[in-house]
Amino acid sequence: MGRPQPRCYLTAKVRQPGRQCCVWRSNWRATCGPRVLEYVELLSEASKTELRLDRLPEDATTLALLVAIALQVDNEEKQALLEMSHVPEMLARERYLLSLETMLLRHMVQTQADVQEMGGGPTGYVFPN
Repeated sequence: MGRPQPRCYLTAKVRQPGRQCCVWRSNWRATCGPRVLEYVELLSEASKTELRLDRLPEDATTLALLVAIALQVDNEEKQALLEMSHVPEMLARERYLLSLETMLLRHMVQTQADVQEMGGGPTGYVFPN
C-alpha cells in the first residue's frame, strides 16, 4: 500500500509578458511609488507610530502584494486584490484605494487636534463652546 502523495493547493501557468505589459512595467514605479510612500507617511502620522519605508520593492509584483497586504481596508477588499490575476489590474485598483485611503488619512491628521479638544459627556463627545 503506497503512501498518498501530497497535493499542491496552488498552481499557475506562466507565460511571457506581451509588449504592452513591458511598456506598462517601465512606468509602474513612477505612478504607484509616490502614492505608497505618502500613504505610509500619513498612516504613521495618523496612528502616531513610527512606520518607515526606506525603499520600494524592485519589481511590480512584489509591490502589488506588499500594498495589498499593507492597505488598511477590510478583508473582502484585500482578498479581492489578492485574487486578481494580472499585476497591472491589481496596481490600478490599489492606486484607486490608495487615493481614497490617503484622502481619509489626510483628513484624520488635519482634524486630530479638534477631536482631542472634544469633551466627553454622558451622551458622547461634544465640541467645547
